[in-house]
Amino acid sequence: MKRGRVSLVLFSLVLILSLSLVSAGWFSDFFGRATGKVVLSPPTGDVINEVWEGATASVSCPTGSNITDIKAFYYCPDDAQNRSAYCSAVSGVGYQSSTFTFTNSNCGGDPCVYTRKKGILAATCSASSTTVTCIDSDEGKDYYVKGSTTDTYLGTPNTGTDTCFLGSNSVSSCSGTDCTLFETFCDIDSFSGNPYGNLIGYSCPNGCSDGACLNVTTTPTTVTCTDSDGGKSYNVAGQIVGNIGSAYPAGNMTYSDSCLDNQTLVERYCSSDPSVFTQQYTCPNGCSDGACLNATSVANAVANVTVDCPDFDGDGVVNDGDKEMFSAQFEKQVTAANRVYDLDGDGKIDLNDFVLFGRGYGKRCGASGNVGAPLTKPAVGSGTGSSSGGSGGNATETGSLACENSCTLDEDCVPLGYRTKTTYCDLGYTFSAQKISGDQCLNSFECDSNFCSSGQCVDAGLIQRMINWFKKIFGG
Repeated sequence: MKRGRVSLVLFSLVLILSLSLVSAGWFSDFFGRATGKVVLSPPTGDVINEVWEGATASVSCPTGSNITDIKAFYYCPDDAQNRSAYCSAVSGVGYQSSTFTFTNSNCGGDPCVYTRKKGILAATCSASSTTVTCIDSDEGKDYYVKGSTTDTYLGTPNTGTDTCFLGSNSVSSCSGTDCTLFETFCDIDSFSGNPYGNLIGYSCPNGCSDGACLNVTTTPTTVTCTDSDGGKSYNVAGQIVGNIGSAYPAGNMTYSDSCLDNQTLVERYCSSDPSVFTQQYTCPNGCSDGACLNATSVANAVANVTVDCPDFDGDGVVNDGDKEMFSAQFEKQVTAANRVYDLDGDGKIDLNDFVLFGRGYGKRCGASGNVGAPLTKPAVGSGTGSSSGGSGGNATETGSLACENSCTLDEDCVPLGYRTKTTYCDLGYTFSAQKISGDQCLNSFECDSNFCSSGQCVDAGLIQRMINWFKKIFGG
């Protein structure tokens, strides 16, 4: 009888110990099933930060990219059942960076049973863009001009338009205390430093109509406006003057035609609506100085400039005036307006074009195709043979032809620096033999390579090697 009692006691002890080992796991499993806090898959994203309970996690997208989705995940790493929960009220979408503090209160309760907790903050980023832009058509908070903003803050273009609201409803026009204009404008995000389209509510004193405040209680019907180019004249630069835009109805403003870029014209014109006076127009031949380039003028400019005779100013001689014009366009992007300076037609205005220009320096360009012929000076005096005359020896005379401050060639006067195949018109207005590589020089036209650098003529082969080196460096 005693032996039976002892066996019962021993069995009871073993049972108690066994229950003590499994009860925690069994209770946790039962608690999880009863409360619904079961194992969930952790979030994924482009940037992830994991911290312990009570700490603050932070995520940040690359420059030019913003958060498009963000999740906070609360879980129990020491729990046998690894219970977890997703936290609500996580902000950050639209920003480059965001933070979240993992606490029971922030995550809607405790998913674990007396164990430590960890949090995972995961964010998905928009496609990176090196430049985030924002354009406001009415250039700021202009409540009396309807405008719109377009930004690339979230990676893709987003547009907002000035709109009249009566209460919470958008309307074409309204007035009174519940009438509000929601004005869009470009703002700067304090987190990322990038521009974006924002909006502000404004109570128009005299009511709102078609996305703009009215200046007076009764809208005048008369618009006073004059256009110097007579309307939408895309090939003529003009300006409009009148009570238009922010000056309506009693003010006076001037708006001029302008080029938004090398192809886009901002054309100003008059209309019966004081807020409608601008059109963006794509010029087929390029835009310059507030007007579209005319196809005929562009074609003529290209036709009158050749590699042999780059007379950019059209005065008949390739001289210092053409050099100044070429220098102003050197290394600029080739457009329809300046492509005449791309002499070799490779899409760049570079050193190679400069060398070609130098070879044509001093030439006369005849309208009838007499390219390279010298300038002709009317004959003065008479006689035969050749002699020198004029002031200070700066004139030469051959037969009946006298040339002042120039050289004589085949009964014509040619300017200083004019080159033949082997000679050039020097400072004494006589022809001298062209210098070879290494000779001292003052001007490029003195050298057979037509290139003088640091007081010495440079070999033509070296120039070509320099051009090839530049092309290799800059990917030409």
